[in-house]
Amino acid sequence: HRTYPWRAKLASARHTETESHEHPLQREHPLVGAGLPAGHHWRVAAAWAVYREGHVSLVLAHSHGALTKFENCPKRYYHERITKEVKDEGGEASVYGERVHKALELRLRDKEPLPTEFLAYERYCQALESQPVEQMLVEQELTINNKLKQTGWWDEDAWVRAKLDVLIIAEKQALIVDWKTGKPKDDWGQMEICAAMVFLCYPQVMTIRSSYVWLAHGKMSSNPRNYTRGDDQM
Repeated sequence: HRTYPWRAKLASARHTETESHEHPLQREHPLVGAGLPAGHHWRVAAAWAVYREGHVSLVLAHSHGALTKFENCPKRYYHERITKEVKDEGGEASVYGERVHKALELRLRDKEPLPTEFLAYERYCQALESQPVEQMLVEQELTINNKLKQTGWWDEDAWVRAKLDVLIIAEKQALIVDWKTGKPKDDWGQMEICAAMVFLCYPQVMTIRSSYVWLAHGKMSSNPRNYTRGDDQM
């Protein structure tokens, strides 16, 4: 704790959540002002504390991936995202995932044929194209500030970012699809963030359907989630 003062804050946040489900820092964090449950995201409040106490003078933008990284290893998060002493180079699986995402992006957006190695995924592209479509947005970047207003991906007030692999909008309905190249494991926290961002950025959308597509296993989520504007969850 003497070497890394932020560790004490992380330990304090986790300990306090266990006992009272609310840490004092959470009451100051914009998540609470946005009406979201204070005790649910102690990790966000702890990340907030890392730079609020003067370790860095920046507005830290969050994402589901960044929060997951923080949850898995706060020290790694600190060195990668706060001090930037370490750069995540990614591994073989990460590089493969990027290639798949790029091929599907070019197929859906620019109608480029899929490479031979990814031809098995053509059926998913055709299924999406058969949906009622007003807009099909591929690798769509959505960003909000801490006032829950839409802003630019690289704008100084960027607070939460989400990149949607496929977003289809048809009048008051939307469909979110997320490509996955790893082992099937539905993490609905990611989709909840994406759905909330769509509601904030597209005020005409009233209902959202969402699903993960596990490409290597040839299947979609066994229990797709639906969201409605105004739900307590949202």
